[in-house]
Amino acid sequence: MTSSKLSHIEDYKTLGRALAELRHNAGLTQVQAGEKIGVRSNFVSEVERGNRGPRWHTLLIFLEVYGVGPRELVGALERAAHL
Repeated sequence: MTSSKLSHIEDYKTLGRALAELRHNAGLTQVQAGEKIGVRSNFVSEVERGNRGPRWHTLLIFLEVYGVGPRELVGALERAAHL
């Protein structure tokens, strides 16, 4: 695997940890989040585990459902990057 590929994998994992934190803070389960976002709960799980990245418009829906904006996402990303 190239270092670029590894970087993307780590980026997805960091994003996933950040989104899991925001979901948890919103008091939602993966099933509830999926229902509100309009995706299956296994998609939420895949994103949170870093196995896939959401498209930009889907990421914005995640944030809307979690009741946060880009600043909160950045904060969660910074915390997740240090785990």
